[in-house]
Amino acid sequence: MVTLFGSITVFAVYCIRKEAFLGLTQNARQYIILMAVIVFFNVLSLALNMGDFLKAEDIFSDLSVWMNICSIFTFGGVLISLLAARKEGEDEES
Repeated sequence: MVTLFGSITVFAVYCIRKEAFLGLTQNARQYIILMAVIVFFNVLSLALNMGDFLKAEDIFSDLSVWMNICSIFTFGGVLISLLAARKEGEDEES
């Protein structure tokens, strides 16, 4: 699972850095908002499930918490990469 999420993150960040993630007419703002919403709700879900997770004897038994953690890192990495690419684009224009 970690390998899958990690490879998706690396591929998405590589495409964003090489400017191959968005089409010419697509707006990055929509994707930034979408990634921020996804990260927010995953953090919220993680916070709500963390109490049961810490009480469990086997920390690997609750897959939903691990999915939330992987999703936060994946979509957070894509969000940070999109924001950095947007900042670089603004710097080049000015």
